[in-house]
Amino acid sequence: MSRENGPRMLICITGLPGSGKSTVAALLARRSLPVVVMGDEVREEARRRGIPLDGPSLRRFMVEIRGEGGPGVVAELCMRRIDTLVPGPVVVDGLRSVEELEAFRRRYGRTVLLEVRAPAELRLERMRGRAREDTPRSLDSFLERDRAELAVGLGELLGRVDYVVVNDGTRDELGTRVEALLRGLGLEASA
Repeated sequence: MSRENGPRMLICITGLPGSGKSTVAALLARRSLPVVVMGDEVREEARRRGIPLDGPSLRRFMVEIRGEGGPGVVAELCMRRIDTLVPGPVVVDGLRSVEELEAFRRRYGRTVLLEVRAPAELRLERMRGRAREDTPRSLDSFLERDRAELAVGLGELLGRVDYVVVNDGTRDELGTRVEALLRGLGLEASA
């Protein structure tokens, strides 16, 4: 699909675990912006291939598809969905690597990278509220997980962000910050 037929802008969301990426994506969706969730596209591809959707199987699948298609393969999975959308701004939730960002920029042109940022203690508290098996039990183990994520590509990606939204308060405060971002991008901020 040519750039003229694709979205006029991609707003790509990244950040450390528990920062509020999905919350920001939901706030943008409330403003009628379509949201493509990278993890959902991976799960959909796994379903198509008959891969079980449990954690260990999905982790093995991620290694397998990156071996097949390279480090930007998840972006390519998302492009299938993005290309079906009406031209306009599209939100992509869950970037993890520079290769994904560059794949989107090559395909669609104007692509902004938004980091959602929150203090480690608050992120850990949020993750504990999710009651997932893989939530670290201590702040030290949580910070070690952060270091591991940063070392495998997220750190380089965070070095390329265009905008930062700090998520250290209430949902209303976050909504105000997201609306300011939309105005800064020249997008209507009305619900």
